[in-house]
Amino acid sequence: MLVSRLAFEKVAREMLELPIGSKQYSREREKRVFRAAFGTSFEVCSELWSKLEPKKKISRRAQPKHLLWTLIYYKFTDGIADLEEVVIVWANRFNDWDGKCIALVTVDGTDVWMWEPSPRSRIWWSHKHNRAAMRYEIAQCIQTGDIVAINGPFPANLSDREIFDANLSLMLMPGECVEADNGYSGRIQIKTNAVGKDSITRKQKSVARGRHENVNRRLKIFKVMERWESTNTEKHGKIARAVAVIVQLSFENGARLYPVKYEVTYD
Repeated sequence: MLVSRLAFEKVAREMLELPIGSKQYSREREKRVFRAAFGTSFEVCSELWSKLEPKKKISRRAQPKHLLWTLIYYKFTDGIADLEEVVIVWANRFNDWDGKCIALVTVDGTDVWMWEPSPRSRIWWSHKHNRAAMRYEIAQCIQTGDIVAINGPFPANLSDREIFDANLSLMLMPGECVEADNGYSGRIQIKTNAVGKDSITRKQKSVARGRHENVNRRLKIFKVMERWESTNTEKHGKIARAVAVIVQLSFENGARLYPVKYEVTYD
């Protein structure tokens, strides 16, 4: 379904609560207001709508205002990303800590496929996607389920352990460790699947790591965390942090993942 420039103008006036009728702004003034709000022209909006075919590819309930809100979101991405330091807080891994467990977080990587940067290099190759990708390292508090760190993006051909060594390993307290899958094996700070004194311990570890997979799924609700049709990794880093902030705020406002029982100690 085609949506004309004039239709987008009408929707924008309603969204921005601009005056209409005899008090309506001049054409040039409206144009300046619209560009300041949405960052582009309504001719471009009409063309985007035509190419995206949102009613077919996204939802039959998609409306022009949803595209305009998306454009506003992209203008606010940097501002949302800047909230990382107050929303995603590394010290929050101690929340509800019993003082006994030395592993306070689960750690996992998530890959986002992308256009291959030039010059071509194997360092961007992801075995998960069989193509160029970038990787983020996510840390989740075991006791609360909060996201407490996001690092990246890194070239996807770097191993999870290499990324950990250069980032989270330097942030841990003496004697502190993390729970992670076998891709992180080989470090005293990392406790993997098989490291557990009995079946109950190993089950608790497995449930905690399984919940972390749900964090990755929450992030990938935002399709930009699945695929990035660009080579601009710096820009994606800001978007990824904005997404992580939004997901963490959703946890704090009633959409938390399930709690886990974790009483694992290491002698």
